[in-house]
Amino acid sequence: MPAGNPFRRAVALRLALVGMLVTALVLGGLVLARRTADAGATTGAGATGELTVQATASGAVGDVSGLRPVSGEVAALVPGEQSWVKIPWTSDAAVCAVSVTVAADGATVAYPWTTKAFSSFYREDRLAAAATDYTAVRVQLPSSVTARSVPAEVTARFTTAAGAAGTCTGVARTRTYRVLLPVRA
Repeated sequence: MPAGNPFRRAVALRLALVGMLVTALVLGGLVLARRTADAGATTGAGATGELTVQATASGAVGDVSGLRPVSGEVAALVPGEQSWVKIPWTSDAAVCAVSVTVAADGATVAYPWTTKAFSSFYREDRLAAAATDYTAVRVQLPSSVTARSVPAEVTARFTTAAGAAGTCTGVARTRTYRVLLPVRA
C-alpha cells in the first residue's frame, strides 16, 4: 500500500475491521450454538413431568394466606446431571422480599449467580396478589436415583406487603412446603 494515499489506508483498515467483526460474529455464534446444545443435553430438554405440592405450609398455624408453590409441569431432572427447575408460585396477598431455598436428600442444590444462597422470582423479589411467577434452582441428583420423583423441602421466606407501593413492610413469614420433583426415567 502506498504510503502517500491516506484514502487507501483508511479503506484497508475498515475492511480489516469488518473482517475481524465477521469472524468474531461467526465464532461467537458457533460457541453460542454449542453452549445451547450442551445446555439442552444436560437439562433434559423436552422431558417434563409434574411438580406436585404434597403438603401445605409448615408453621402456618391459623393464617395460611400468602405465598405458595403451584403444582404444574416442569422440566424433569436427569439423575447424575445438573438441571434447572422452575418452581411456579402464586399468592392471594401481595408479598415482597421473597427468598426460596430447596433441600432434597442426596441432591446438590445451587441458586442463580445473582443471589447465590437462595432464589427469588424471575421478574423481581415481589409478587402481587393473584399473580404468578417462578423461582429457579439448579438441582443435581445422584446418578443412582431410579425413582420417578424425588421429595424436596421448599422453604419460602417473605414479607406480606402492607406498606405503600414500592416499599416492603409487613409481617415476615417462613413457610416450608413438601413437593415432588419429577425425574426422567
